[in-house]
Amino acid sequence: MGELIEIAGGACVFPELRKHQSAKDRIVNPADVIAQDPEVIIGSWCGRAVKKDWIRQRDGWDQISAIRNNHIYEVKSAYILQPGPAALTEGLRQLHAILAYAVNQQIDQALLPKEKTDPFLGLTHPDKSVEKAAVS
Repeated sequence: MGELIEIAGGACVFPELRKHQSAKDRIVNPADVIAQDPEVIIGSWCGRAVKKDWIRQRDGWDQISAIRNNHIYEVKSAYILQPGPAALTEGLRQLHAILAYAVNQQIDQALLPKEKTDPFLGLTHPDKSVEKAAVS
């Protein structure tokens, strides 16, 4: 994930975790997330929806920039957690769109996602025109 985020234009807040293959070795302490103060949080769980409200309600996480600025997004696991080309194509497209949106930059038309994205991004389908969603 860290490498995909970097390729998409972001910076991973825990790059040291990429050396661990097992998911249990990549679990971070919630206090460490607060200390890193990420500008964007991207969630993806196999077979489960990301519960953004649950993320917002974690103790102390209201201090995190991503929470304060409502930059919590979901990328379906099929696009970034499954082995195969989807992570290098659609997953990367969706990460690029999320990061561009979060910093209020135009999304490169050549890199627009081809599949359904987080509804907050305001990407419409099937023509993929970009409309900024209202911040709630």
